[in-house]
Amino acid sequence: MPLRATFLATAALAAGALAGCGDTDPVPVDGRTLEVELDEYRIIPENARAAAGRLRIVATNVGRSTHNLKVVRLNEEDREAPATELGGTGTAQPGETATFTFENLKAGEYRMVCTITNHDDLGQYGKLVVEGGKEGR
Repeated sequence: MPLRATFLATAALAAGALAGCGDTDPVPVDGRTLEVELDEYRIIPENARAAAGRLRIVATNVGRSTHNLKVVRLNEEDREAPATELGGTGTAQPGETATFTFENLKAGEYRMVCTITNHDDLGQYGKLVVEGGKEGR
């Protein structure tokens, strides 16, 4: 019986840990700087929440391929239309950090993506929720 109890306890802990994976609650940005890591093929944190206004993005490439981080707005009326790029970092080689500063990012929901080849299609995207201020870009 002790072995069975150990197995059940381990299974319960593993299930709890897996339930935390893929958590999509936006991570609050501390201050005016959003720090992210870029990897194959993800952005960490995947979802972030920041205040409207000035926002500095610091993206560190911890992967083996080149990556970037762009902030785009999807066309809500026509999902087939291309997204509007609002700004973002340049290309970061493995181990490099790239930065970009929005001077006045307006409230709204934006998509964070890596625009290199098909990285977005492979899952390297996330959501940036900007709160306060006026809607816009």
